Amino acid sequence: MPLTHRIGVSTHFLPATHGEDIWAAMQQVLESGLRGFELVPADYQGQLGNPYTIRNVGIWPRGFRREQRERLRGVFAQFDTVTIHGPHLGLNISSINPGIRDETARQYLECIQLAIDTGVRTVTFHPGSDTPGFISNPADIIRPMVRFGKLACEFADEHDLTLGYEVGGFEQLKRVIGEINHPRFGVNLDLGHAVMQGSSPRQWIAHFGRKIVEVHINGVLKDWSGFTEHQPIDRNNVIDYQDTLAALREIGFAGPLQCELQGFDIADATKHALDAREHFNAVWRELEAAEAPEGEETDEGRSTTERCIP
Repeated sequence: MPLTHRIGVSTHFLPATHGEDIWAAMQQVLESGLRGFELVPADYQGQLGNPYTIRNVGIWPRGFRREQRERLRGVFAQFDTVTIHGPHLGLNISSINPGIRDETARQYLECIQLAIDTGVRTVTFHPGSDTPGFISNPADIIRPMVRFGKLACEFADEHDLTLGYEVGGFEQLKRVIGEINHPRFGVNLDLGHAVMQGSSPRQWIAHFGRKIVEVHINGVLKDWSGFTEHQPIDRNNVIDYQDTLAALREIGFAGPLQCELQGFDIADATKHALDAREHFNAVWRELEAAEAPEGEETDEGRSTTERCIP
């Protein structure tokens, strides 16, 4: 599938600034021409807002009825690439609090069920971490991550799913993926999270290779005050996108790339995703042209068809 069809936007960065619901948000994304979409099944998360945080568009799976799931399946079918990404606010699969661990696993499993119900084949989750106020032995962080990963793989085998944890600590994730040891469980490479830990995306790509199931496009700005992530790519001054895309081509990456780029509202966030797509496509075509025999055409940039919410 051409790169154009694999780049989308995540609801994790689609604020309901003007009171939009999930259906209105998806309509805007479709009308923009983006061909990819990622749903975070939560209606309680948000990043931006003044004086109070504005919630992102989303859903609450426990109240999302069968007919709504069928409608969602129909909308998803209008995109070329769809993923589901687990929520994180208030959750921690490795929390020292067993109740939080259990609730995190429950919500992650609800993400898997939603994917099954709506025809989505890629689901990723946030990794475990220390609990604020308590410093855990690293082994105690890894153990619940592995336990949940193995449980999730039972659904992956039965329903043809691809699963993964988003980038956390490099050594931690190496061990977790190694202990889960399943062909359907890999890594969601968030470019910003990778570089802010002092590793280039190429280092992650070189190690995990075909275990990379998804990429989160994340611009990072660094100045005297430190890192600011999830920036539009024109503000990025940390990630080498050309080298990153070259490394992804070297491993034959053909998965989804979802934008997590902050914007004032859905239109703003969608524009940033389109700008990222344009830049990535330009770099991808340069790399492709350098590899292709002389005179051979590429299939990037084909026209899109009009799509709408039923």
